[in-house]
Amino acid sequence: MEAANWMKANGRWEYMVPHNKFGPGVSFAHQLADFWPDDTIGIIKVSRGSTGISAFEKNWSFERAERSKDGWKGSLYKDLMSAVAEAKRISNPEFCGFVWKQARDDGKKALAEEYYDNFTQLVSDLSADLGVSDLPTFIPNYATDEELFARFLSIIGKDQRREA
Repeated sequence: MEAANWMKANGRWEYMVPHNKFGPGVSFAHQLADFWPDDTIGIIKVSRGSTGISAFEKNWSFERAERSKDGWKGSLYKDLMSAVAEAKRISNPEFCGFVWKQARDDGKKALAEEYYDNFTQLVSDLSADLGVSDLPTFIPNYATDEELFARFLSIIGKDQRREA
């Protein structure tokens, strides 16, 4: 990969330009490239709209994923690890972080109550499988309500977040 901004999409690495890619990953990749202009930035994006976190479990099962109606999507963790394997096959990547943007399908009470444990397990599994201890994890925040954001910060432990 020779250019600065690439995204694993459609089964291949594609150069990221705003007119043919969309989502927060496009501007994020360009901002990263601005910070590190001499580095190649590659983003592996695995997503399917409105997907619950159970579809991303390392030990995926149809039954668990189907609780958020995502069983038909298959194991997205497996898809992610396939993309990681391809990145390793064609280059020598340094995995520097994980960005998680969650959809709405974990809002049902039973799913919401186990969400935090499922998320920490996902990060732990990724950290181990990528060989990155303490994998930096980023969760974009779109909340404008200061109380909502404060509540979120009070739920996660101080050791699990980094102050800006």
